[in-house]
Formats: sequence, C-alpha cells, structure tokens
Amino acid sequence: MCKLNQLATALKGGLIVQTTSSKAICLPARCIHAIFTIASSFLVTMDFTTWDSIKAFSRYLKFDLDASMDTESQNHCYDFSPNCLSVALANRRDVIALQSWVSIENQLQAIGDKYPKWKKYAKKI
Repeated sequence: MCKLNQLATALKGGLIVQTTSSKAICLPARCIHAIFTIASSFLVTMDFTTWDSIKAFSRYLKFDLDASMDTESQNHCYDFSPNCLSVALANRRDVIALQSWVSIENQLQAIGDKYPKWKKYAKKI
C-alpha cells in the first residue's frame, strides 16, 4: 500500500482508496480509474454502460444469470437493463438495442409482470 500512496502524490488529483468486501465504491460515469487487489480476490461491476452494453446485458438475462442473485441484487440488475437500452438508443445504436431487447422479450415480460414499476419505467424508454 505504501508504493500506491507514493503514486497518488504523483497523480494530478489522484486518490488511493483501500476498502473491503463489505463496501462498494461508486464512481461517476467516464471516471478514469484503476483497481489493484492486495489479496486474492475478484471484482464485480455492473454500472459501466456503453452503447454496446445492452447486447452483453441481454445475453446475461437470456441465460438466467440473475437467478442466483438475492432479491435486492436482482432489482438492481433489472433496473440496469432499461438504462443500457437508453444509452444505446441515445448513441444511435438502434439496431443493436432493439435486437438485444427483442431477443429477451420473454424474460422482460416476466420481469414486468413481477415488477409493475419496472415495466412502467421500461415502457417510457
């Protein structure tokens, strides 16, 4: 950690944060960052969205990878799907966005049936 702290002083506006698995760090969109682990571990992220995220995300739902999540994590996951669609559409990736959305129509219908607020939000987009 000492070498990382030395590096932070050399970076203009650099910041070093040490955290544990019980905490999350939220970074603004397009925030340049690097992650180093000091122990054997893994990192999970789901907030980084580009205009192509909808394609990967639809495959995620298509193969029911959300099934192993707890309810709160599933809700975050489901909220993320319309956000991915919105980013794709805003960046004129209409064909990929619509193909991805249509490819998981059954999963989206099931989510909408279970979560009416989500369905209303998704319809807006």
